[in-house]
Amino acid sequence: MPRPLFNYIPGFEYLVRAGWTPDGTYVWCQLITRTQNRLELILIPVANFQSTNSTVPSDLCANETGTHDRQSPCIRLVVEEDVEFWVKITFVWASHRSGFSHLYLMQRSWASWSDLIGSVTPVDAPNAGTALILDAEELFTAQLTSGSWEVTGEQIWLDETHQLVYFEANREHPLLRNIYAVSYACSTRGRLIRLTPTCPSVVSTAENEIQSGEDSLLSASPPVFRAGQSYFTTGASCFDPTFPLCPSLNDYPLSYEVSALDVESGWAVLTSSSLSRLPGTQVVRIVFQSVSSSSDISISSPASTTNPDLLGPTRMEPSFRHVAWLRQHVSHHSAASQFIRPCDPPKVVRYNIDEAEFEMIDPSQSNHPQPNPPLSSPTASRHHYPQTFLYGLFLMHAMLYCHFGYAVFLCDCRGSANRGILFAGHIKDRLGQVELNDHVAFLKHVANSTGLIDMSRVAITGYSYGGYMSLMAAMHYSHIYRAVVACSPVVDWIYYDTAYTERYLGLPRENPTAYW
Repeated sequence: MPRPLFNYIPGFEYLVRAGWTPDGTYVWCQLITRTQNRLELILIPVANFQSTNSTVPSDLCANETGTHDRQSPCIRLVVEEDVEFWVKITFVWASHRSGFSHLYLMQRSWASWSDLIGSVTPVDAPNAGTALILDAEELFTAQLTSGSWEVTGEQIWLDETHQLVYFEANREHPLLRNIYAVSYACSTRGRLIRLTPTCPSVVSTAENEIQSGEDSLLSASPPVFRAGQSYFTTGASCFDPTFPLCPSLNDYPLSYEVSALDVESGWAVLTSSSLSRLPGTQVVRIVFQSVSSSSDISISSPASTTNPDLLGPTRMEPSFRHVAWLRQHVSHHSAASQFIRPCDPPKVVRYNIDEAEFEMIDPSQSNHPQPNPPLSSPTASRHHYPQTFLYGLFLMHAMLYCHFGYAVFLCDCRGSANRGILFAGHIKDRLGQVELNDHVAFLKHVANSTGLIDMSRVAITGYSYGGYMSLMAAMHYSHIYRAVVACSPVVDWIYYDTAYTERYLGLPRENPTAYW
């Protein structure tokens, strides 16, 4: 390029992602500011790049020959700006502009370079070598998914043949992740199909189908699940009434993620686990079946204006067909040594602080008298996902704590990811404050509602950010937490020199108070 990228297109700090357009004539770049409150999607013409073997310094070449006279303009396709919190965005286009991470179909156009000569000015005229930026014209923006849930994961998959986008989301419950396909075709735009079943028993059917009939198509709103008291060891009212139930009360609903997916061949590898089962991995095949339009149920979406009567008699819809297990699910008890006393599967508890959720792992009731001393375990990152976070080393630690009679708590409190930008934004400039308020309120709620825990013997431990939370607990809630173990904690945000810090606290020179 004529100059380094951030001199060529000034005003940005991070190159988030980059790649080629399908025709190979542009390089697309996602650029974001240092405070991460503005992101732009830019197309850079390939013709603007220079050979690395050039003997003439690029800056000198730009100054002497007049870069803007011979270069094509860069195209600004999308601008995302959020002055209150920060921008979180992925490409195809997933955006938090509605308050939750959802998919959008966008189309832009721009005039040819020959039509623009003489009418385009540099971004920064005094600085030779900066890029010409042309704002693309917006033809339309159609929202493909919507609702109080989020598209999750780090990748989406585009099927241009069938005009589908495959993705992961937590539509059924904030602590569960399923795999979906949404159509971006004109006639069925916004139509959402869940491809993974809720319950483990459905995965192993004789027909090798990975979904049941009722799972093959979703209604306009998430299904309502009933939670019976026998689902848990105790029937206390604080347990989450919205957490999905399975036909067998011994089974918890599965949560999925895509380990690999190739749209062209139709093969995929899925990993799933539940609160009572360790991860299992299976190979599936994407198959398409004809569905009568008379059974059409489309999801409500601002982008969906389709008349079902115009869809024709049938259409093709995808489903997952199970092929083989690479690793089967096993009970969480199987992970424990024979010398470790068993613990009950985690209980999901909802507390009315913006509908925050918590997971509680307690010893089997026959082994220890109640109440048990509680141990809070704040996450090591602000981007954890409790259901998948559970089955790492933490599970081993939790089972060991339960062996000695502790009840262990994971808290998906305010500030956690995957619940919308407002829920996550509670901790902007207040790291370690809002979360601890939620932790303490939750512990008191469970103690008063169930009698399962002893509030005179509360402990907290965590790593990294969890270590920072533990130190904050010792400072501000020493009357609650009787023991604190902080592992590798952050002790001064000034020295935690990462984009992570500035996303939540801003720049030190502009917001010094938040760094104390």
